[in-house]
Order: sequence, then C-alpha cells, then structure tokens
Amino acid sequence: YGMIILFSWTIILVYLIADIKYRIPTLGSFIIPLAFLAISCAMLLPRQNQLLRPALQSIWLGLHVLIAFLGNAAFVLTFGVGLMYIIQERQVKSKKPGTFYHRLPSLDILDNLNYTALTFGFPLQTVGIISGSIYENYAHGVYWSGSLKEILSLVTWIIFGMLLAGRFFAGWRGRRAARVAVAGFVAVVLTYIGIIYY
Repeated sequence: YGMIILFSWTIILVYLIADIKYRIPTLGSFIIPLAFLAISCAMLLPRQNQLLRPALQSIWLGLHVLIAFLGNAAFVLTFGVGLMYIIQERQVKSKKPGTFYHRLPSLDILDNLNYTALTFGFPLQTVGIISGSIYENYAHGVYWSGSLKEILSLVTWIIFGMLLAGRFFAGWRGRRAARVAVAGFVAVVLTYIGIIYY
C-alpha cells in the first residue's frame, strides 16, 4: 500500500517538473490518470503497519526506494510522452486530423521530452539497482538473490538501456523510441506487481 502511494507521488513530482520546464498542458491528461490508477490500486491492497526489523533498517533501503521510484516515475513520463507521440504521428499522417492534432505539441517537442525523461530516469534506475543490491547484501548477505522483483527490475533496466543506446548509437527517434518506451512501461508495471506479490 505505502509503496504504491509513494510511487504515485513520485509520478506527480516528475510530472510537475516536466510541466514547469515544457509547459505542455495536455501532458497531465496522460500522466495524472496513471498516478490516480496507481492510488486506486493501492486502496485495494491491505494496509500493513509493520516496522522493519532492526537488522533490516539501513540508509541503503531509503536511498534505494527513493532513487528507484524517481527513475521509474521518469519511465512513466517516457510512456506518457511516447503515447502522445504515437497519437500525434497518426494525426499528422491522416488526411483529416482529429481533435488531438491541435491539442498535442509537435513531434519534435515530444521526442525531445521523451529523450530528456529517459536520460533522467535511466541513471536513477541504475543507481537504484546498485543501492538495492547493496541493501540486499546488508540485509541477507547476497548481492543478487534472483528473486522475481530483481529479475523484473533488471528486465526494465535492460529495455530502457536498449532504448538509450538505440537513441545514442543507432539514431532511434520518433515512433521506434516511443514504442520501446511503451514496452518499457509494461515492464515497470510488471516489476511493481512482482514487488507486491514477492
């Protein structure tokens, strides 16, 4: 419950930062419902007020959670912007653009924001995985236990790492980058499901 609520607030925080910098009014229409959906899902989960055992209390846990959540919130932003890109590209290519055409920003602005969110989120996710490994070693004596949440986090990291490398080395832009961002979001959702049921 608490984890999903915190994740929802980090999504809102990352959205507000992007809104201040880019001033895209319709961005909230794609990001805020995701935060609301996460909060709604959290309400369905049992609320547990258990304190961590003293042996598990570590600064690495707080650092890991905060950094990983911010990285994943940036990936949620790449998803929302990627979705906006796909919709706007279809509007541009159609003979009769619909209502979204005039409400969404240009494809260049969306692609730039997608790249910015990716370059913000990927290093945070990397540090989040490293700090999680350090915490895992502190708490359980191993850096990698092969749990479902660790595997799914690694898959998410690989997807967004491929996207970043593709953009940097292979010139991925536009639709391809937007589609990989959408696929990466699916991995983020699966990671949180894996954490909940771990």
